[in-house]
Amino acid sequence: MQMADTTTAYNLGHNQGTYDASHSNSNSEVVLDFGGQKSDLSGAIMVFNAGDISNAQIESVAENFARGYYGGTGADTISVLTLGIGTNNSAYHVDYNGGYQWAQLVGTINTYVQQQGWGTQVHVIGANDIEPGFDDYADTYNWVQGYAGYGSAYLNYGSADGCSQTDSSGTSACNNGIGGWTQADVWYVSWGAFPAMPLPEIYYSSMALQWTMISLYGAQHKGGAVPMQGPWDEYDECPSTLTSAQAWTDFSNDLNSYSQTKQTMPYAAEIHTEGSNTQRC
Repeated sequence: MQMADTTTAYNLGHNQGTYDASHSNSNSEVVLDFGGQKSDLSGAIMVFNAGDISNAQIESVAENFARGYYGGTGADTISVLTLGIGTNNSAYHVDYNGGYQWAQLVGTINTYVQQQGWGTQVHVIGANDIEPGFDDYADTYNWVQGYAGYGSAYLNYGSADGCSQTDSSGTSACNNGIGGWTQADVWYVSWGAFPAMPLPEIYYSSMALQWTMISLYGAQHKGGAVPMQGPWDEYDECPSTLTSAQAWTDFSNDLNSYSQTKQTMPYAAEIHTEGSNTQRC
């Protein structure tokens, strides 16, 4: 997200609702990425230097997206949307208080959606672009604890920077060991923590292998493979990366190459910037 325009948010939600209705009984997942939390917890710092957005504006944008989706589905009362309210672990408040505050914000939006009668088709949850290269593990772990202390589920739509593509022991360092991240740590913030669900970035074939090893780590050491929501690609904004079809094929093939991690992913996600097709690579 690069703006706080509620009309744009409504139109985007309406477009998604119309699309889902035209395909009958759809189950979609969307993340509105508002950027890292501000130091005073009053809002977020939007991506690509787009400026700040207040918590009240985040609420309005998300609520209008939900309103648009509900309206766009029309007579279709079966299609549903999981709407993630997204931040990341790169800014100032990556700690317990930051996680707790974000969960409160998500809860406020969800309450409003329920009160309006849209909750039968719009399910609001949290989301966080968690990346080992953004901040150290201790800070991010504390954010997760804060979120879990208050809130609902959240999507980790981040990366596994530097994690092994061949080892599933959990002990190997990620991002060259910066900030103390290991493969087991990425597993925890993506699935081990009770609210977490992974919707990982798959821009390159190597990233599919990294996340497959994390799922295999879960299968071998934590009682079960990590069920992936699906690949999150950036092809529309960075054409040198995997297309949506390539990201899906790579990730699916890698996961299904091991008997312990075989699965069918429910979603394929793409990064878009509202109102433009910004080339960012």
